[in-house]
Amino acid sequence: AEGMRPLLAPHLDISNIAAVLLAMFWLDARLTLALLCLAPPLVGMIEFFRRRMRVLFAEVRDALAALNAFTAERLAGVEVLQLYRQEERTQARFRGLDAAHRDANVKNNFYDAALYAIIDGISSMCVALMLYWGATQVGVADSGGEAVTVGLVVAFVDYIDRVFRPLREFS
Repeated sequence: AEGMRPLLAPHLDISNIAAVLLAMFWLDARLTLALLCLAPPLVGMIEFFRRRMRVLFAEVRDALAALNAFTAERLAGVEVLQLYRQEERTQARFRGLDAAHRDANVKNNFYDAALYAIIDGISSMCVALMLYWGATQVGVADSGGEAVTVGLVVAFVDYIDRVFRPLREFS
């Protein structure tokens, strides 16, 4: 059962997000719908980064495979390299392959960090907007005669974090 966690994690995250959204709808449907307006651009950004990172992961794997193959071939034929005095040329080629691998990793890490920062920033903006809205609406009655409470605002801030936490991990 312990080995099943990574396979089930995305499904559990989606289930958790759905459960939190249902709880948010139950508390205040209009406010939940307002927050869900951010979902389409967020999904679009995640999809863009996911596609780009898939390409970058392939570049990292290809660069590492080329580096490993080159190293294995040169180590197996080290006597021939020394016999023909090809050490400097081999080192230069190795540095080039190593630089390609490093550059692919740097690009991949940049996109990974950018996606995390964007999702974290959107999460923080949602919390800030919720706190601003709450500060202006607490005690004000809506059309149904019910006043917005501090508890509702606190619950929504907590639920926003519960929605975005799995999104950060999943993305």
